[in-house]
Amino acid sequence: MTWAKGSMLTAHGLVTTSWTLDEQTFTLDCTVPMNATATVILPASNAQAVAEGGKSLSQVKDIVIQTKDVPEGETILSIGSGSYHFTCPR
Repeated sequence: MTWAKGSMLTAHGLVTTSWTLDEQTFTLDCTVPMNATATVILPASNAQAVAEGGKSLSQVKDIVIQTKDVPEGETILSIGSGSYHFTCPR
């Protein structure tokens, strides 16, 4: 499987997500409605290798990197409302 997409209407609005996987990069696009938060789980063991909109995660407002109880090989993020474009190397 190299891609998937979906959406869901919630009490806060429409949540959308889509991802692609090629030989070098995993890409995730998602939108979180106003006054909502989301948890994003990425297949990256190193959060410093993950980018959002071409910037490192530490440079992006409303993104918190979770550090407690994170399974090996994953990066878990808490994000606020907005549209996001995450990329991470395979």
